[in-house]
Amino acid sequence: MKQLTLSSATLPDRVVIITGAANGLGRALAFEFFSRGFHLALIDKDRDGLETLRRAFPGQGQFISIHQADISDEGAVMEARLDILAQHPRIDLLINNAGVSISQGFESIKQADFNWLLGTNFWGTVYCIRRFLPDLRASGQGHIVNIISGFAQMGFPGKTAYAASKGAVTGLSNSLKTELHGSGVGVSLVIPPALNTNIIRAGKHIDEQKRAAEAAFLAKTGMPLAKAAFTIASRVLKGHYRIVIGSRTRLADLAARLFPTMLHRLIGRFKGRVDFV
Repeated sequence: MKQLTLSSATLPDRVVIITGAANGLGRALAFEFFSRGFHLALIDKDRDGLETLRRAFPGQGQFISIHQADISDEGAVMEARLDILAQHPRIDLLINNAGVSISQGFESIKQADFNWLLGTNFWGTVYCIRRFLPDLRASGQGHIVNIISGFAQMGFPGKTAYAASKGAVTGLSNSLKTELHGSGVGVSLVIPPALNTNIIRAGKHIDEQKRAAEAAFLAKTGMPLAKAAFTIASRVLKGHYRIVIGSRTRLADLAARLFPTMLHRLIGRFKGRVDFV
């Protein structure tokens, strides 16, 4: 049976859940899906950020609900689900966007910090999928979107914890794609380009000087968030699975899959030229 897509006109009251929605890519995705007629259920730890975001939308049109929750806490995810279902009649799309960052060498990362990162980036994704999957099945045309990172494939220095979490989400997504085949629930795996978000400023870093250097690099080279959100939404709604955004990201992705040994050797050899690791 051909997989129906979320762009189908048979879903006039579609609802999307976006985690990590208060800023960065999550915020951009909220505006993009709102522009496409979706009702929004927005999840973030930052209640003030969610309130500010809700006020930024027009006062008419689709319904927008906000839900303060730390997705690393499964109980909080369960409470958010009940709150969402009390305000929305259905759930059609889950975007697992929330994430935190550590930019430190493996030997210097505290185990508690490693656990903290995995709690949001991996377990938070697992909790959201586990709790919302029955609702996505009930939709008949549900869809899961997991945001990962090229760091999971490139073996970039200083990103062991972050890459490990995104690698775990990659494996989870690949298996879910096959397990859910024919179920009416689709899966998309998104590899975005460099983006000027708040993840580095809010994360844990080697030192403040290198944090500033990495943030400056992203500000200078990052793809505009609205452009990334537009591409993600367009391809998700067409039912694409593996969504790699930007020419540089596609090139790195191709190299990582076809020539991994060469890529890792080059990164290791020239890592000293990068001033934020």
